[in-house]
Amino acid sequence: MSRLLLPGSVSQRFTTYTTPDTVENIGTLISVFFRLVTDANAATREVSLRIEDKQGNVVSNTNCPATVAANENQVFTFAAYGDPFKQQNIQNCSFPPTPLIGGDRIRIQLENDQIGDEISEWMVDIVGFFEALQEARRS
Repeated sequence: MSRLLLPGSVSQRFTTYTTPDTVENIGTLISVFFRLVTDANAATREVSLRIEDKQGNVVSNTNCPATVAANENQVFTFAAYGDPFKQQNIQNCSFPPTPLIGGDRIRIQLENDQIGDEISEWMVDIVGFFEALQEARRS
């Protein structure tokens, strides 16, 4: 299994990681971890994990049943097999293991987000990712 720590914080409606399109079979996505810090504006935010192919078609969309209010600092995992990150005070959301191909996009989507909301500290676990990259380099 490969754990990728993805770059930076974002203050926007969604954040996306695009898998390398030079590799045909990337591996299987089994978990996503991130922190959501909300601003003081009263709103009920909802979170989803969306997988899209390189044409933008939705391959998988999983909504988390939790909602996040104003002035919150909440950690989320979308995980196929329990909590792989072993953190306390986490909002766990289950989703099916998802095979990825080159160019697929892993997207954290916020609904009813506010101007100061921020997603940070996001990581993904992909079974077979580094092996697929090594194989592509040998080819």
